[in-house]
Amino acid sequence: MSNQGIVVINSFVYLIGGDNNTRGFRAESRCWRYDPRHDRWFQIQSMQQQHADHCVCALGGYLYTIGGRDHHNELKVVERYDLQTNTWEFVDPLKQEEEFGFNAETQKLLSKNGETLLGAINFFICSVKTLVDKTIEDTMVNIKQYENARIEYDAYRTDLEELNLGPRDATTVPKIEQSQYAFQAYREKYEKMRNDVSIKLKFLEENKVKVLHNQLVLFQSAIAAYYAGNQKQLEQTLKQFHIKLKTPGADTPSWLEEQ
Repeated sequence: MSNQGIVVINSFVYLIGGDNNTRGFRAESRCWRYDPRHDRWFQIQSMQQQHADHCVCALGGYLYTIGGRDHHNELKVVERYDLQTNTWEFVDPLKQEEEFGFNAETQKLLSKNGETLLGAINFFICSVKTLVDKTIEDTMVNIKQYENARIEYDAYRTDLEELNLGPRDATTVPKIEQSQYAFQAYREKYEKMRNDVSIKLKFLEENKVKVLHNQLVLFQSAIAAYYAGNQKQLEQTLKQFHIKLKTPGADTPSWLEEQ
């Protein structure tokens, strides 16, 4: 097979039409879908007509096959595949004078959705960067401080134990009292650092489970909506996570948007 149309929708790879090389490069109407969960290709409903060297895109939850050629002629027909019913149907064909307009509209939509997707990706990267560079790094600093406090606490505790095992006289009693005072101060410091580390680790675990999980859901949903050509779903995904994005070019529309 060669000259197929390929598109990704909802994590499934669709292989549409193309040339069957075993039959002398004859255009095909057959279609397949790859399911990564089972690592298998499944044949889906064939198109109404053979297509090769054609354009395939996803838009609004549908899959479109546009133009191309059959065994002999260039095609202007457009077919639409319904993922829910596993059926193909003809829609309005391309007209010669409409081809450039259709391409411009497609590019405009891709540009707009691409900027929105880029904003979502940047938000995802920023959130992960905050988790790694700030939350995790801050926790590591606290752990190091806790380790130092533990070493100091152990040292002063050992000194106090050795003094308590020795004789008590006018010379040693002031040393014992001074050691007791220092031991108490470092014990309080050690216990404070231990509590701080415990809180930071709990907070880090919550971030890992909640924040990072939510960001991965956002990332996956945004990618899926973009490749499905579903602008509303893409925007709804951002609203769901309370993200207000100022996408590139928001102040100044691109030349495509001005047309």
